[in-house]
Order: sequence, then C-alpha cells, then structure tokens
Amino acid sequence: MKITFAGSQNQESKRHYAATYLIDEILAVDAGTLGLINLDTQKQIRHVLLSHAHADHIATLPIFLDNVYQSCEQCPQVHAHPDVLTALRTHVFNGCLWPDIEKIAREESPVVQFHELQDQQTFKIEQYEITPVLLNHGVTTLGFLIDDGISALAIVSDTSPTESIWNVVSKVERLKAVILEASFPNSLDWLANKSMHLTPAMLKLELKKLPRNVTVIATHLKPAYHDEIVEELRQLHDPFLSIGEPGQVYEF
Repeated sequence: MKITFAGSQNQESKRHYAATYLIDEILAVDAGTLGLINLDTQKQIRHVLLSHAHADHIATLPIFLDNVYQSCEQCPQVHAHPDVLTALRTHVFNGCLWPDIEKIAREESPVVQFHELQDQQTFKIEQYEITPVLLNHGVTTLGFLIDDGISALAIVSDTSPTESIWNVVSKVERLKAVILEASFPNSLDWLANKSMHLTPAMLKLELKKLPRNVTVIATHLKPAYHDEIVEELRQLHDPFLSIGEPGQVYEF
C-alpha cells in the first residue's frame, strides 16, 4: 500500500494547509487539496472518502469533480457519513456556491455518486476493506481503517481524545501505520479542547491506547504554530513518530 500526503499545493512547503491522502493513487481520503494536485493523478481517482465537512477537508471537492468530469457512466464515487452529505447538499452543491450536481446527474449525465457510510460498518472498494469509525470532534467525523489484506492503515482525522478507533484498530494484526492529527502546541491546550483537537501531549496519551508500536505520522499541524508543534513532537522521543510533509510518500 502506497500513501501520499498531498497536504499542500506548494510541495516545497512543510506547512499543512489542508488535507488529502492518496492511497495507491486510486483512492483519496479527504479533498482539501485534491483538486489542486497533478491532473493526471486526479483522473486516476475513482473513490473519495470524506472524514467530515470542515472546509480544509472538502474545499477542492467541487474543483476535483469539475476537473475530471466526462460525459459517461464512470463518475467519481464519494463516500461519507449522511451528516456530511447533507452538509454538502445544503451548503456547497446548492446552486449558489456550486451547481446542484445531483440535479445535473438526474437530468443530464452523472457527475458524482454519493454513498452513505455508517459507524463501524465495513465496506469494500477495489482491493480495500474500509471500516469507518466515529471520532470525537465538533461535527460528525469519521476515521478510517483501510486494509488491503497485506497491510492496514488508520487515518485518524480531526479528533479530540477518543476511544472507538483504537478499539477497532488494535484488533488488526497487520496494522502498519497510523496517521494522527496534532493541531495545536501544548501551550494552547485550552484551544485544542474547545475546538476538539489534539496537542503533542494529547497525541502521546492517545498512542498509549495502542497495544503495540506502529509507525505514526503526525499531520494537521496548524501553520501558524508549525515549528513549535514539530519541536514538541520531537521532544516526545518516540522512534516510531514522524511529521508528515506534503508530497511525502510512504509504502507499507
């Protein structure tokens, strides 16, 4: 399994402006920057998993759909919790911010197909078994366990301290890596609590809920505090922990 962190349009920047993770260049998790990456890569993406409806995770979904649109039956498939799909229909694809693409699909040709996800109901895409798990954030948010039968990866998106995702992934022997957020420095733990995010100190406590050591990739570092968060993560002295960088590719 190959995972590419497409976290910023500017691949020379280490800052995390928005979130998109590419799995083997056929599956995307979140669409914060999906519509800004290489067009040939975009055209290979057939499925998009959305963790939640906050802008840094869905911002370029309309642009992506516009970029890859073809008048044929093979349109992109977007998978998300019903609350997220309601938010997209109400606030994005509403004929104001963006055309009502479902209406276009009914009257002309398909632009996208939406699929509802439910907590801990595993489903299959291509060679992947995917288990969505509710996290603990300010809006309905899913983490994803992605398993291709050889390796498994957990993408734990925006969250405050949580339990269910760790209970699920701890049962998977072939778990190779966890992508986990660390949004604010420890000095802003009050803000992390109010916005339901993690600090490096909180991340350390979350990782203690795993039964064994696996690769951990820290992402979602707020750009204004990037250097401070990186230093605090390094001070954890965890040999399995690294900081995700835009353009970085991991293989498991």
